Amino acid sequence: MKNLLAIITLSLILFTPIVAQTDVKSACPQLSITGPAGVFNPGEVATYIAEIDSPDDSLNIEYVWSVSSGRIISGQGTRTVKVEQPGSEASGSNLTATVEVKGFPEGCPTTASESIIICFPEGAVKLDEFYDALTVGNHSTLDNIIAAMR
Repeated sequence: MKNLLAIITLSLILFTPIVAQTDVKSACPQLSITGPAGVFNPGEVATYIAEIDSPDDSLNIEYVWSVSSGRIISGQGTRTVKVEQPGSEASGSNLTATVEVKGFPEGCPTTASESIIICFPEGAVKLDEFYDALTVGNHSTLDNIIAAMR
């Protein structure tokens, strides 16, 4: 009987913190950012939106945005921000928008980020068009396009 009581007491001591931690994490709001997908051209304006999935509607939320390059042109302090991409000197680099949310319960994740690639096709030249699947006659055209890209 003493052994059974000791096992039950030890089990409660060991497993209660695990259950308590699981309950706290499930009460945390889920934060994410939606933004433009894929490649973006320099100088264009991108919109990022912070999404919060929270079981508690009474949270007093404050949004603080930052960007790795470019500049925020509107929306600082709100859930939607507009960012002007850097100029063509940034072609091939990434732009990351990060939001920090203040007002979440203690211990919950408070930041989220979204990145895009800034790409500017300098001197892009249309070499040809294909309307149908490649046929024997199109292979020489394709060879010419490959040679022009070298």
